[in-house]
Amino acid sequence: AVQMSNVAIPGGILKNPAKNYSISVNTEIKNPREFKDIIVQSGPVKVPLRDLGSVRFSYAEPETHSRFNGVPSISISVTKRTGKNIIEIVDQARKAVERLKPTLPEGTKIGYTADESEYIRDVVSDLENNMFTGFLLVLLVTIFFLGAVNSLFVSLAIPFSMLLSFFILDSLGITLNMVVLFSLILALGMLVDNGIVIVENIFRHGTMGKSQQQAAIDGSSEVAAPIIASTITTCLAFFPIIFMPDVMGDFMSYVPKTVIVVLLSSLIVALTINPVFCARFLRIDEKSRKRMTEGGGLFAKLQTWYVRRVTKAIDHAFAVLVVSFIVVISGIVLYFAFGKEQLFFPNTDPVNAVVNLELPQGTPLSKTDSLLRAVEKMIEDVPASIDNMQATSGKSGGDGLGGSGDEYNKGHVRIAFKPYAERDIKSSVSMDSIKGRLQDLTGAEAKVEAQEGGPPSGHAVSYEVVGNDYEIMGAIADSILSVMNRYPEFKLIDTDYEAAKPELAVTVNRRKAAYYGLSIQAIAGTIRNAINGSTVGTFRQGEEDYDIVVRYQDQYRNTIDHLEGLHIISEGVRYPIEGLAKVESKSTVGVIKRRNFQRAVGVWGDYREDVQNKGQITKEIDRAVKAMPLPPGYHITAGEGEEMRSEASEFLGRAFIIALFLIAIVLVAQFNSIVQPAIIMASVFLSMGGVFWGYFLSGQSFIIIMSGIGSIALAGVAVNNCIVLVDYTNILISRGMHWRDAVIEAGKTRLRPVLLTAVTTVLGLIPMALGISFDVHPGSFGIQVGSESTEFWAAFAWAMIYGLTFATLMTLVMVPCMLSLSFRMFPPKKSGEEA
Repeated sequence: AVQMSNVAIPGGILKNPAKNYSISVNTEIKNPREFKDIIVQSGPVKVPLRDLGSVRFSYAEPETHSRFNGVPSISISVTKRTGKNIIEIVDQARKAVERLKPTLPEGTKIGYTADESEYIRDVVSDLENNMFTGFLLVLLVTIFFLGAVNSLFVSLAIPFSMLLSFFILDSLGITLNMVVLFSLILALGMLVDNGIVIVENIFRHGTMGKSQQQAAIDGSSEVAAPIIASTITTCLAFFPIIFMPDVMGDFMSYVPKTVIVVLLSSLIVALTINPVFCARFLRIDEKSRKRMTEGGGLFAKLQTWYVRRVTKAIDHAFAVLVVSFIVVISGIVLYFAFGKEQLFFPNTDPVNAVVNLELPQGTPLSKTDSLLRAVEKMIEDVPASIDNMQATSGKSGGDGLGGSGDEYNKGHVRIAFKPYAERDIKSSVSMDSIKGRLQDLTGAEAKVEAQEGGPPSGHAVSYEVVGNDYEIMGAIADSILSVMNRYPEFKLIDTDYEAAKPELAVTVNRRKAAYYGLSIQAIAGTIRNAINGSTVGTFRQGEEDYDIVVRYQDQYRNTIDHLEGLHIISEGVRYPIEGLAKVESKSTVGVIKRRNFQRAVGVWGDYREDVQNKGQITKEIDRAVKAMPLPPGYHITAGEGEEMRSEASEFLGRAFIIALFLIAIVLVAQFNSIVQPAIIMASVFLSMGGVFWGYFLSGQSFIIIMSGIGSIALAGVAVNNCIVLVDYTNILISRGMHWRDAVIEAGKTRLRPVLLTAVTTVLGLIPMALGISFDVHPGSFGIQVGSESTEFWAAFAWAMIYGLTFATLMTLVMVPCMLSLSFRMFPPKKSGEEA
């Protein structure tokens, strides 16, 4: 705090309230003791200041108190500008502090709290580990299926595609963040798909006795059209997500942008670089030829088993389709009937939390700080997952710096939890323990809130009371709160309505003031100077400047009687305020908020993470709220959180339909048919069945945002294998093969690339879904289990894994069955036959 000189005049010495004294300060004063010799003059009367009041050096009255881990502290906040790198800024700030340390007084300690760069570093590190682990799994699988040499050509797609992607992303102004990194992990398994299909087909043509160059030409040209179509369909599935609105859209739009760039880059690499390398370096020996033609021991058995099963399935195609559709529909019905309740956004273990403390309006700062110390003591006894805490009284929350003078009744404790890997218990458990301890706190309202780890997703239950009279709206809000308080499943229930704030209202009689030639400003200035004080000069000692503040002592400025006893001097005449204005105690609304240009009061609540029947409770609350009798002109609408969820859910539904429409257009153009694109689009339906079967059997919740976007993306991925199967079937038929044999041969020939592309995509997402990865960073090498990023993105990964796994297995059977039915109804034209 800045030390200031405070000249206080005790009103009790002024025997006659009609006497007001004017003070002139000699700026030549060199010593604080000389202040006492200042002469105070009122008309002809001259009185030494020492006879009127005290002169002392003192601190300015504090507006806040701050402590770090219980030790008094000064808080400094560093905030980055929009678009700047927070990690670089934090590093620069820490270096500046280290340079400053030698100049600080002995005993000064510096601590860091709420450092967002640490969280970002941890998330980036987790994603890097997941990316490396996914790459390793993809490489091992391609080696197992294609051999070391062929897998090398496939793996070339990863570094080349990534390099090209980084160049394009940088040119688009997209920086590396946690969403982009996850998108790269998502694309990691998919970007090798094109390379797998190209290399596997080139190698297959090479086993026919063709030269390397001819095998590369024939193999790549044969599958060029289907992989272009499959890549475009995948990109189109992601494309509508770019236009997701509001903050959620700003956050999630990086996923489609990144994936589209990576997939297009992988397509360029697959069509240009992979064939060139195969034409130059591919070697096919007898062992490799046998491996490809006979598939090797294990794969040959799998291939033989598949041919037998798909042959029987074709003979009973209609029955197989009926059973398959029943299985798919059953998964969807079972999840919505008995599965775990849906969530809008994933519940993650919080990194930071804030305890907000609010006392009655008008509470002095000293009392607020005393109660805040008691809260700190309660938090200190919480099980150890807390890294540090910063307490500030005089401010309700935010950045941890000092607040404004009208918030003396508020305070907060910002809690920073230990890094995820170092927590003995979950930080959410620590928060529940803190809430339990704060229930015994009396004299204040205490709320514990976790810092959101993503874009704002709104509260689970929220309402807006709209009307005109703020007090009536507050009463309606209290009624809604009483309904919500019946349910212990809520971890937080709150409203933004603030009760009336006490104040002293000075109502000036304008007619009297004008008669005596007094202005409202003069009256207000007199009252302000008496209560808050007036800076009348500056005293300089050495290199320090001290303000000279004149005001009444505390005991003479804290009652209405003393306020009414003040006099206003105008042209030598003194006028008592009690004759010019009325001073009375009143109350006024603390805060007035509007929504859509109307006064509104918000009410909201958040469920505990372990609550299973959230939907049922929400419906019960809705019925009770809608049944409330309301005065004319007042109504209750959905809150901001509910609107946000409704808007996001509606958008995802529209985006899914648009994605299907765009994919269908590409397929119709590719196959010049209506029937075959319909067969391919059926894989989307299969993938949805896989998603809900997976969530039902695993007992997981369907996350509307993460699982929803994953399902939309899945629509583009699921059709890829169907495109390859249908296209090769058409090629075989065009070469003169009977449609039945062509369907079976296409399934047998494309079994390897279909399985391989699906497995690589799934394995690329497994580390993110399970939260298990290899930590490749120096000093922490080993197996990492669990992370913040896993909790955040796992639902997206599981949706892709469940849907793609189920759809791939079903596709290998259902597509041949649907093709056989279509060929029976519409026999294909032989090569050269006129349409």
